[in-house]
Amino acid sequence: MKALMQRTEWVARLLAACVLGAATARAREEAPAPDAAAWVRGVNESGIALFRREAGAAGNAVLSPWSLGTAMSMALAGAGGETAAEMAGVLALRPVLDRLDTAQAGARSVLSSLADAEGLDFASVQGLALGPIGELVSDAFIERMQQRYEAEVFRTHPDGGPINAWVARNTRDRIPTIVDRQLPPNLVCVLLNAVYFKGLWADPFPPDRTREDLFRRPGAEPVRVPMMQRAGPYRIGADGGTRILELPYAGDRAVLMVALPEADDGLDALVAGLDADRAARWLATLADEHPRPTDVRLPRFTIHAEYPGLRETYAAMGIRRAFSPNLAEFPHLTGRDEPGLVWISQIIHKAMIEVNEEGTEAAAATAVVVVTRSAPARPRTFHADRPFLFLLADRATGAVLFLGRVDDPSAD
Repeated sequence: MKALMQRTEWVARLLAACVLGAATARAREEAPAPDAAAWVRGVNESGIALFRREAGAAGNAVLSPWSLGTAMSMALAGAGGETAAEMAGVLALRPVLDRLDTAQAGARSVLSSLADAEGLDFASVQGLALGPIGELVSDAFIERMQQRYEAEVFRTHPDGGPINAWVARNTRDRIPTIVDRQLPPNLVCVLLNAVYFKGLWADPFPPDRTREDLFRRPGAEPVRVPMMQRAGPYRIGADGGTRILELPYAGDRAVLMVALPEADDGLDALVAGLDADRAARWLATLADEHPRPTDVRLPRFTIHAEYPGLRETYAAMGIRRAFSPNLAEFPHLTGRDEPGLVWISQIIHKAMIEVNEEGTEAAAATAVVVVTRSAPARPRTFHADRPFLFLLADRATGAVLFLGRVDDPSAD
């Protein structure tokens, strides 16, 4: 009987390994074309660089490189000249700058198939909210956003109500607002991305095995947390003093990589040394690993994060002209070659993630706010749609040559 149980367990592990291997092969077959892959790499690189700046110190944090990269690509699509070159450098998108539209569209097309995986709910959507001075956004740019970025175009006002409603709807209310204060009255438009992910584990953690356990914290007392537990075949890789665990979601397409430094105080150094190449290497290394029986313990956690001042962070990374009222060049957005006509005044990002026994739910939203110098005075109106008086006069002499009234223009 014991031998039979051992054989059954061995067969189950073998089948799991075969399924994971097949999933890895399918993922490689679905890999994006070169330009799309280069766009993804740039988005990863700039997103991770931003994360190093925003989350380099102790404390929970989460952000979405995908959401940030998509929204900033929309802004880059409207830029030109030195502004575009500067943005492309910081965003790591110089290799595909002249093919930006097709590169990002190709990447989004491949990623969208995540929504077809059983057990996953995924969406990444774009928006273009036109403000009170939305007439500065050219028809060509609006059409470009609709066709190449699949952006929903709508009107908003400075209180941001329509923008917040759009973000809440597209993140299943997990990000209820992206704009928490009044937008400027000289608002031209807001470029938006919202991303939502909900995935069930391929092998859920049994809730009845979750126990309170200690979680060590460098320089502080340990805390007791709900620790999920499960034994099964998992892939584990190593990178120096760090072990990386791969937790697959249902559908065998998406995974959560958990990178655990050996040293209790090793996380800061790990974050500081993270880049796009290293993240890609982890993913590739784990794909080549054979799943082995592993006892996994992972705490349940929920993180909410807000980044209202990313303009300053991007400026520190090297984007300057796009934020300058004198130098910003956005000819493709406005259709007018006038430096300083519009510029980016704010970049706002919010993200959340919840990991529990069933799986993971995560959402993020990014808003890139574009403004102009001031709200131009709206043209006065004079509609002669009721009886009126008229005077035909000579300016030089002041003589009234004709005087009359009109009660009914249709009568002779």
